[in-house]
Order: sequence, then structure tokens, then C-alpha cells
Amino acid sequence: MFVKMKEELEKAEHFIFLEYFIIHPGVMWNEILEILKRKVAEGVDVRVMYDDVGCLYTLPTNYDRTLEAMGIPCQVFNRYRPVVSLRLNNRDHRKILVIDGNVGFTGASIWRTSISTRSIASVTGRIPA
Repeated sequence: MFVKMKEELEKAEHFIFLEYFIIHPGVMWNEILEILKRKVAEGVDVRVMYDDVGCLYTLPTNYDRTLEAMGIPCQVFNRYRPVVSLRLNNRDHRKILVIDGNVGFTGASIWRTSISTRSIASVTGRIPA
């Protein structure tokens, strides 16, 4: 499914909206990020949203600023605050990718490179318009 996601991202002409609970830097995310940066340069509206607590141990602090410096608007859901709060358990486990309003991917995919393979969970599915 990862190959199909990249193929569809490459076809984007108008927008790419991506919402993920966890973004894990590595080969897979880096490949996606390169496509996103290229699409921004082509004039495609690219937006990213991720869960700050979900990425607490995978992304550097203020990674949204890194993406924005690349021209990718980024919204951080449930920004981490080191205090006890009921909001801390308000998780957003969504994994959604929408391309031009014509193609979408959703499911339990996490872009994380394993030691032996570059794959994502098989429950991810492509949703045609």
C-alpha cells in the first residue's frame, strides 16, 4: 500500500491533506516528505496535522515549525503540556490522507521503517471518490 500511496501523492494537482496520529522519521516518512516538498514547489496546497502526544518520542519539539519552513502548513493536535489534565487523554488516532478530493487512504498505517521491510499495516485502504 505504501507504493500506491506514493503513486497517488505524485499525481496530486490541487491539494494533499494528511492527518496522522504518529509521524515517525525514517526512510518511509522521508520519502513522503520529499514528495510533499516537491508538490509544494509545484503549487499544490499541502497541509499536515499530527498528534503532539502521539509524536512525543518520535518528532523533535516544534516539528510543525520545521514543516512550515518547508512551505507546509501544519496543525498540531493536542499540544503536549507537562501537567496532569483530562485533555491529555483526548487522543486523535486518525490516519487520513486525502488527495485532490478524489483519492483517500485511511486505516492503521504508521510510516515506520522496520528493520527488515518497508511496509505499512495491511489494514490501510484506498478509498476512491
